Amino acid sequence: MAALSIGLVSAMAVVAEVVVIVQGYQRQAELYASNTVDAYIKALGPRASSVTALRPSSQPGWEGGTPYQAKTDLVERLTSLTRGQKATVVIVGDAEDGGLIVGPAETLSPSELASALSAGQDVTLLSAGCNAVALDAGKDAAIITNTHSGVERGQAAHTWPQGNRGQYDLFSRYLLEGVYLQPSGVDAGEALTASLMRASARIISQTGGNQFPINLLTDPSPPVATSTVVNREYAFTLAASAGYVSNELGMPIAAVESMSRGETISFSFTDRGRTRQVRLSDAGDDVSGSVDGRAERFEYRPDRIDLVAGGQHIGEAFVVTTLFGDARMLAYSVDGKSLSPAHDVTNGQFTVTVPVGGGSVDARISYGSGDLTAAVGSDASYDASQVLRYGLYDESGVRVATAIVLPLTSLKRVGEVRPAVGSIRLPLEAEVDEEGGGPVGTATLVGTTYSLAKGNTWSSNRPAAKGVVQPDYLALPVISKVYADATSGDGEVAVSWEVNSATMSNGLLMGDLRFQVVRTERFTGDRAVFAVPAGRRQYADRPGADPSGFDYGVRAVLDHRVTTCEERAV
Repeated sequence: MAALSIGLVSAMAVVAEVVVIVQGYQRQAELYASNTVDAYIKALGPRASSVTALRPSSQPGWEGGTPYQAKTDLVERLTSLTRGQKATVVIVGDAEDGGLIVGPAETLSPSELASALSAGQDVTLLSAGCNAVALDAGKDAAIITNTHSGVERGQAAHTWPQGNRGQYDLFSRYLLEGVYLQPSGVDAGEALTASLMRASARIISQTGGNQFPINLLTDPSPPVATSTVVNREYAFTLAASAGYVSNELGMPIAAVESMSRGETISFSFTDRGRTRQVRLSDAGDDVSGSVDGRAERFEYRPDRIDLVAGGQHIGEAFVVTTLFGDARMLAYSVDGKSLSPAHDVTNGQFTVTVPVGGGSVDARISYGSGDLTAAVGSDASYDASQVLRYGLYDESGVRVATAIVLPLTSLKRVGEVRPAVGSIRLPLEAEVDEEGGGPVGTATLVGTTYSLAKGNTWSSNRPAAKGVVQPDYLALPVISKVYADATSGDGEVAVSWEVNSATMSNGLLMGDLRFQVVRTERFTGDRAVFAVPAGRRQYADRPGADPSGFDYGVRAVLDHRVTTCEERAV
């Protein structure tokens, strides 16, 4: 694999006077580029004297732009916009044979891109999406002083949500989240540069190392403490003096403006030409507030901290930074069961007693400054963001097991595999696939073996099965209570359940969730699984026998809906 090239910053500071965003032409059915370009326009526009989006005439976006008809037209416009200017140029799209796809049968090579920018005064160049042309273009023009890329050569970018009209480049989301938190006086190029390493570390964690091998990059930048609250339309992420608003799919769409802090927090933001006014106040474990003077329901979105001891996953803690900067534990769970979050807090560190087997251990969690570290029992502390989860999917797309791994060294992993049915845990020892980034190893217990192989594949001997390994991009919430009511007397069992909202991932909205009801026959242990229609929190079952002979459970499921570009980066 080529040396990691993202984040190469020259000693010269970049002052971006103009921003040009080039949208490539997309040939695949699922289009992410136009939505991603819209997001860059909104985030970078206020930090530049001008922002121009050059888009294929057949693939426009909501935020406008200048259409181009062919490669020659694109090159002329790009040269004209950057001539004599300090500029930040963002390239969003897919690559083929080393060049950016700009038409049904045309590509823009790195040398052609460098030539188009050669009349500029000082250029920062960023590749986003499934291309790394910025890395090669930067070699061909001395005027390009900074080159960044969301992917390494030969890697495919991750886009989300799959099949949704709002699909976007996931790396760009994390990058722009950082841009919105930069001080208002920071120009576009500087804001991108300052946000790059944290975005890269985030995409590595979210993709389980598949974007870049996880051992190749750490984030040296100081963490920024933020709190995130959501209502039915938006997610609001607030730092001490800055913030941003994300849409229902998680993409940042607007800066928080005119923020005032007192007993309440008030601010405004603009979406689709309409200015909205928001007021928020802390109300214990929840948030009260209003949008445009109308009271609405808000909820915190916590960070999940996996608790690991001796390579075994023993539980999860869900912690938030409140609107006013206090760290608070909303909940913790053991074996999927939500428990009371009773805990001690000393000097910004939580201590919670977690039941393990027939005893208990103390877990210590440091939180609040933006860092997430944990230590369980006598084990050494670890970076909680380094605990990775993977789903093992069979050839029909059914998730049959979960792998949870913790870095032991730069290339060694330790953890466990949990089949979806039953309570068995198979201890896992693995190494990092240096090319693919995922774990490679074997989990074995009492004759049952799961083997994780290169190329993100797995196989099992009991039952015989195989399939693909995919990182968990979002955390599923805890089902706090399940009710099974068979009192109707007609053989029907009414199943309902409650979701502990304090365990919802900060990247997850309720509309993404689906649920399955699991019916287990007590005598034989046979299970039947029933899918519940989206948006429903109840299910009516007729087991065809005495209902008292069955137990019912509910599990949350989520099609992570992350896909990759059809074309490789280079």
